[in-house]
Amino acid sequence: MSVYSLELTIDAGDMAAKAFRAFKRFDNTVVMGTALQLMRERKPLSIHLDRPDRAEVLARLVKLLDELNQLGISHNISVNNVPRSSYLWNPSSWQHADVVSALAEAVAVREERRQAAERMKDYVPPETPPARKLLDQRWRDIEFSDLMASERNYIYIWAMRAEVYNGGFAAFFDNSTGDDVLETQSALTSIGSDDVRSILSDALQLLETAGGYSTDREVRWETTSQLAEDAFTELNERYYNTAEDVVGIAFRLVEADYESEGLL
Repeated sequence: MSVYSLELTIDAGDMAAKAFRAFKRFDNTVVMGTALQLMRERKPLSIHLDRPDRAEVLARLVKLLDELNQLGISHNISVNNVPRSSYLWNPSSWQHADVVSALAEAVAVREERRQAAERMKDYVPPETPPARKLLDQRWRDIEFSDLMASERNYIYIWAMRAEVYNGGFAAFFDNSTGDDVLETQSALTSIGSDDVRSILSDALQLLETAGGYSTDREVRWETTSQLAEDAFTELNERYYNTAEDVVGIAFRLVEADYESEGLL
């Protein structure tokens, strides 16, 4: 029967042994002596697709091409009609266009990665704002209770965002941030938050259905364990989708205080 295969020409020369190892990971049916000779002579090797699944072939192709690129070995791939007996490869789920498409996609992915790597060479990470550097320093060097109110508000609100984005309100309540929920609520009120403050109030109300909020962490664990696994799902989504940038608002208030105190 007539089926389709890929042919790979690897211009390996003296690097044939390294190229063979990369190819072996792609097609473990290849015979070493034959493959090495073909690579040295720049002749095509037939690639046997023992699992004709598009995603599998694509992943293997991309990995092989990446390895060859990293080794600096030039190569060329083509798609061909090759008669093979059915016991070697049953291509019932494949058509010629599928193979061509998978190959084109693999090459496109490789090119996208190459371009991304080129862009990263010129990437300059944004500079940390001076106020944030100062806040980090003061947070390290000064007792928390001695920080400005705006600094403490920012830290409470920032910590809430970190926990909610990491594991939802369940993580916020269960971890040490849960000790400061009431302070966080007060901080949100202080910066003029409406939406996020409302979401936190609703989360506290949900805790009331299982015994209420406590500053004792073990008590909170007992409380949250009584709630349904998806109890906070709706509140999490509300938080993730809110347009109210409470962390940004809190930070700008810190900046304003630093400027008024002549710290910047």
